[in-house]
Amino acid sequence: MREKVARQTDGEESSTSWARALLFVSLFCVAPALSFWATNAPRGASGWKLLGIAAGTSCLGILILIVLGRFLKLDRAAGLAAVGVFLMSNWQLIAGALPDVAVLRSVPGDFVALAVASVLIGAVLRMGDRREFGLAVVVMAGVIIVPPLAGLSLWYLGDSVQPPIDRTSAPSLPEGQNDVYFVVVDGYARADVLSSMFGYELDLDVFERHGLHVIADARTGYSSTVASISSMLTFSHVGTKGNRPTDRERAALHGIMGGANPVVEAFTDAGYEYVHIESGWDGTRCGEAVDVCLDAGLIDEASGILVERSIFSRWFQRRFGSAFTSNGLRAFEDLQVVSQTESQEPRFVFAHIPLPHPPMFLDRNCELVADPAMAGGALGSPGLAGSALLERRVEAYLQQIECVNARLGSFLDAVSNSDIVIITGDHGSDSVGQLSLKPGDWSADAVYERMSVFTALRVPGCDAVQGSKLMLPDLFRLVFACMTGNDPIRAHPEMFIYPVDSSPGVVTELEYTTVVGS
Repeated sequence: MREKVARQTDGEESSTSWARALLFVSLFCVAPALSFWATNAPRGASGWKLLGIAAGTSCLGILILIVLGRFLKLDRAAGLAAVGVFLMSNWQLIAGALPDVAVLRSVPGDFVALAVASVLIGAVLRMGDRREFGLAVVVMAGVIIVPPLAGLSLWYLGDSVQPPIDRTSAPSLPEGQNDVYFVVVDGYARADVLSSMFGYELDLDVFERHGLHVIADARTGYSSTVASISSMLTFSHVGTKGNRPTDRERAALHGIMGGANPVVEAFTDAGYEYVHIESGWDGTRCGEAVDVCLDAGLIDEASGILVERSIFSRWFQRRFGSAFTSNGLRAFEDLQVVSQTESQEPRFVFAHIPLPHPPMFLDRNCELVADPAMAGGALGSPGLAGSALLERRVEAYLQQIECVNARLGSFLDAVSNSDIVIITGDHGSDSVGQLSLKPGDWSADAVYERMSVFTALRVPGCDAVQGSKLMLPDLFRLVFACMTGNDPIRAHPEMFIYPVDSSPGVVTELEYTTVVGS
């Protein structure tokens, strides 16, 4: 009898071999990153980074398996290792899975995750040595791993889409003498919007004392980042009115923002070195045309989301705020370094900085404030109108603008007065949750807030930038006219709501007059 008990606790007597156990645990470890990659490959998620995360997770799972295998039968150890990695990788998703039922809303999310963990661990301990249980989990591992592999195969083997690009608007530029800085500060609303909607008076001194002209009436052509930046870099419109953008079309716009565009071509043809500062957002990763890439490192949008889903979410928020928070500060640091570094040839520098766009984890001094109430990718939502929480979020957004202005001031102190500087938002704020509304439900105030953007320009010796109106698709038409001595062409007064991700509706044209004021 004593011998029989000893044999039951001996991992080598398990019906599961070490090879099978290692494979099983590895599949469960790889699955979260692989599933995320399959879902977000069309958005530009970096496969190499996600595979690196999957490899690291696999090492953790295998380490747990080896430790547990010394004390438990191997099939139970494998089951517990897989369950452990699954719980750690998806803790916040499980914690937020409770139905939105009034009587259950007061239940802390961690209690839900702990309850699920107890059930899964109990099931493994009770049934983990049964052949039927082992067969079931092997099938589960296959179900988890096969769909992402199929989805990735279909995506990468499919045909790409090339949007029409107006290369005729890119003139031959004169040989460069000074640097050109194109800085997109994401979600930066126009001064009159901040004043009329939030009662906040934007201090423009940091721009004006460095010779930048703030455009009083600057408007984006598109409601979302991917289309707005692409339209600036192609001099043209990039969406098809009446259609919903496809994943292939968005991927093509990512390529444009990554350097495959006529603006970059014009500068590189004129002898400029192209320096690209990544934002940590998948859409503006460096492309093949980049000469110098200052990348986002490991913590980018995709890896940040995976961490935020895991049991390490609270640590991550206290340490980094979010991937956009940390990369916003890093992008400013990279911009500062570039501006202070001598170069043998003129540079065209593009920096997409994901600030002051939500989440709002930075105070006015750019110090990290990890308040969970300031999380999320939108300033407001239809359900927050008039609430104290919306007031808090607006205040946090305004403080983040002050942080951005302080960093922009340091950058402007460093660049030469003879350099061309373009600072612009890509779209405005969204305090009423514009992106969750159908285009037909946008009020005049919603359009005014989202489509009005902060823009400031300095092109030494060019009076044409002193105007009061500008549509962002015409931005580089104006800059190139200044550089070549030609008259500027203003060709694109149209504006569009461009749905992204979960936003409802199709590409919808707006009336130009609807953004005159609130």
